[in-house]
Amino acid sequence: MYEIIGIQVSSAPPTLGVITHYYFQGRNGENSLRMDKPSAVAYVRSAPETVYVSGRALAPT
Repeated sequence: MYEIIGIQVSSAPPTLGVITHYYFQGRNGENSLRMDKPSAVAYVRSAPETVYVSGRALAPT
């Protein structure tokens, strides 16, 4: 099981269109991963039951 714990963006302010990488933290002994956006999207689509996101979004200022 992986939790998406962070993103890397190519410009500020961060928006969905500028995400370049995702950070996956293993929760059951798996190695943590850093994936580029296309690879991360493909992984989540192929195994959605193995990934989750927690936390909350910040309101725009």
